[in-house]
Amino acid sequence: MKKINVKNFIALLMTVLLIVGCIPSMALAAETPSAQAGNAILKYVDAINDNDWDTIIRMSPEDEYQENVSFYNSEKNKEKNVGFHAITSAVLCSIDELNQNDLYDYTNAEYYFDTYGDLKLYLVGVDLTLQKESKYFL
Repeated sequence: MKKINVKNFIALLMTVLLIVGCIPSMALAAETPSAQAGNAILKYVDAINDNDWDTIIRMSPEDEYQENVSFYNSEKNKEKNVGFHAITSAVLCSIDELNQNDLYDYTNAEYYFDTYGDLKLYLVGVDLTLQKESKYFL
């Protein structure tokens, strides 16, 4: 199995960050927003590591629900190790909160702020091990 450098996964990580920011119900009300986000990120990475697609689907935005159900439950995707199906392990390495104003020139963050309101954004470092490289993981 090939070990992949975390830097190759910025696009994937930004998706995780933005999805995690859309999930206020994942943490307890007594926790601070930063603790809630950290717990949600950890839960998401653990779900990737465990191939727990149901948790990933539940943690994703509602408007992506049907697309995620189709993707993660596809026998063809599982057989061909497409996307997240190629990941054999995921280990959280770092979580850094980002200033939202710094992202507008580099991402489509504006769409997420317009769609979901006030969000916290994080750069998440995840060490992934894959079964094989693909167009999703180079």
